[in-house]
Amino acid sequence: MNSVLQQLYCVRAVRDFLLTVQGAATDPNEDFSGEAHHHSILENNIEINTDYNITILKQVQAIFAHLHYSKLQYYVPRGLWAHFRLQGEPVNLREQQDAVEFFMSLVESLDEALKTLGQEQLMAKTMGGTYSDQKICKGCPHRYCKEEPFSVVSLDIRNMSRLQESLEAYVRGELLEGADAYYCDKCSKKVVTVKRLCLNKLPPV
Repeated sequence: MNSVLQQLYCVRAVRDFLLTVQGAATDPNEDFSGEAHHHSILENNIEINTDYNITILKQVQAIFAHLHYSKLQYYVPRGLWAHFRLQGEPVNLREQQDAVEFFMSLVESLDEALKTLGQEQLMAKTMGGTYSDQKICKGCPHRYCKEEPFSVVSLDIRNMSRLQESLEAYVRGELLEGADAYYCDKCSKKVVTVKRLCLNKLPPV
C-alpha cells in the first residue's frame, strides 16, 4: 500500500490534478485521522458509504496534501486504512498485500469518484495504455488484431538480467500449430498462426 501511494504521489500529473479536484471534501471539520467512523456503517464486514469512491478520493487527497504542504517527515494514512476495502474486505495491515491488486482497486475507485464529480478520469488516462492481441496467420494472408486497455504489464523476470529482455519475451509470441492451430474465420479452416501481444500505446508518464 505504502509503495503504491508513494509512486502515485511522485507522478506529478496525478498528484497535482488530485490536489485541485473540488467537491470530494465538503466539510471543513471532517476527520481524516481514521480515529472516528462517523461516515460509515459496518454491516457483514462490508463498509456501506453514501459514496465509497468519494471517500477513497478524499483520503488520497488528504495523504497527498500532507506530503506536499506539511513539514511532517511522514504521514500515517489511518483514514485510508479505516475505509479502504480490497474485494469487499478490510485490509489487514499485518499481512503482506498484493501491490498490483491494491493499485488496480485504488485506480478504479479514484476514476469512479472523478466521474461522479464530473471530472476527467485521469487515472486510466495517465497510468494506462493499450496493447494489441495479434494473431498472424502463416498458412494464409490474414491477420487478426484486438486492442485492449491495460494499467499493468506482468513481466517474467526469471533468468532475466535486464528489463529489455523481459519486454522482448513479453512480445515474442508463440506458434500455434497442429492441434493448437488457430481457426481462421475468413478461410474457414485451421492454420498455423503466430499469437503475440504488442504494446500499442504506452502511458504518458
